[in-house]
Amino acid sequence: MIINKDVLKEVIGGSNKAELIVRLNQSKIPYIIGRGGWPFTTEEAINKTMGVSDQKPETHDQVKIEI
Repeated sequence: MIINKDVLKEVIGGSNKAELIVRLNQSKIPYIIGRGGWPFTTEEAINKTMGVSDQKPETHDQVKIEI
């Protein structure tokens, strides 16, 4: 899933074996991104290609998340 970065509210956690946990502006549910380690800053998260598919974000204003 690719989302615009303006809906990415904050990075709230993660772990080395799990994924990056973020909170979206429109949701109270934390979402998980990617398969990298922690920590990431929000800007690093936005700049990385996240998730497990080959699909890449179309612009720098988007970030891929795996739900």
